[in-house]
Amino acid sequence: MKHEWTVRVRTDSCNGLTASARTHSWRVGEPITFAPKDDLPSALELAVGALAADLIGGLKRICRLRRIPIGRAELSLRWTLDNPLSYVGVVGEEGSPAISKIEGVLYVSCLEDERVREAWREALDRSPLFNTFRNAVEIDLRLDVTP
Repeated sequence: MKHEWTVRVRTDSCNGLTASARTHSWRVGEPITFAPKDDLPSALELAVGALAADLIGGLKRICRLRRIPIGRAELSLRWTLDNPLSYVGVVGEEGSPAISKIEGVLYVSCLEDERVREAWREALDRSPLFNTFRNAVEIDLRLDVTP
């Protein structure tokens, strides 16, 4: 059985966009930004943030179903681009502006180390975004469980 989702994006200012899905909407800034501070998150930051939310949300769901009590959880991701200068159009630059690597650590507070590790492996297997990204990008994730 196939299910289809939709997202709409429209311009709302000279440098902002509004995306909407179902009854939700959110503002989006530039596709990529190199500034240390902006009014809006970039599309790339939202995409990688969505991956993190997918993984942590999937882990929480599996732990709830398996009755594995977890406390706080935080996934910190960083990524690099193959050649960010190709995005901005620097003359003579070659390569791709594609993400070349995503790496990070998931910190989870849980007394059941092995069970939460099994749940994490299952969350990775079930994650739509992780399974899409891992076919295109090197992903290196580590799980750090603390009591």
